[in-house]
Amino acid sequence: MRIIEDADAHALPSQPTGTPSTREPFCALTGSVGSELATWAAAQLDLALPLSNHTPHRPTITLGDDKGQLVVFSFDADGTLTPIRLFAGAGGLLVVGEDEDLAWIRDHLRSLESRKTLQGADVWAVLIDLLHELAVDTQDVLDELSDQSRHLETRASGFTSAPERRAMAKLRNHLFSIQEIADTQHRLLSADGELAQTLSPDHRRRLRRSANAVDSVRSRASQLYARLGDVLQQQGTIISERLTFVATIFLPLNLVAGLFGMNFGWLTDRIGTFGAFLGLGVVLPLLLMGATMVLTHRVARSS
Repeated sequence: MRIIEDADAHALPSQPTGTPSTREPFCALTGSVGSELATWAAAQLDLALPLSNHTPHRPTITLGDDKGQLVVFSFDADGTLTPIRLFAGAGGLLVVGEDEDLAWIRDHLRSLESRKTLQGADVWAVLIDLLHELAVDTQDVLDELSDQSRHLETRASGFTSAPERRAMAKLRNHLFSIQEIADTQHRLLSADGELAQTLSPDHRRRLRRSANAVDSVRSRASQLYARLGDVLQQQGTIISERLTFVATIFLPLNLVAGLFGMNFGWLTDRIGTFGAFLGLGVVLPLLLMGATMVLTHRVARSS
């Protein structure tokens, strides 16, 4: 299988040569469906032109006579989801994606080529292998997200941890997106899905391996999502308890301040001395605050 990139498009013949059964299969990697290489590959694969330039928002699959179009998504650790469009036909494979995705696809194909794995491999076998490699790459991204979550967990405590808790909430949103996308991609690759029903037994076995890898991504994302939710809930409970404790400490002080702030005659006539100020304004509030702290501590320990 030949690996063709945008830089090679100028040297390609303008018209298909031979028949799909006699031509060497190819894998064309391009960044746009409107590129010269995409147009050439579409003609080779007998795809309808022009190819749709609509930005996909969810994984999809469309199958026809010996042809198929898949939309899958890759993930990175900063929360970006990027679509990868795969067009498969009897003569080859057209991959449309971002530069970073095309880079790892190219490296993976060249790795297979160096191991002689691409020799004799058909288009659907290569496509299914790319789906498995995408799931493996996503698992590496989840490892990075897991490290980020552990780092945030150690710092997300106390009243000054609001930035960490916001980062954890953002990370949860990213994990939720990964979970949803992985769930959809797993359904597309499942044994009772449309794709599996059109493949040979050997291809179905390969597809089951890819589906299991995607299912692992979904399970891992769900676990991280739930763990971060538990941490956020726990930190929220701790902060609420601390605020309650502080409010309880100041409750007797507020009571004393409110009582002695009342300017009625009987009270103002009897607290004019320094001793009254010291006893009622200093000693009594301190005793009440100390008693409140001891009582609060005992209640907290008993609960």
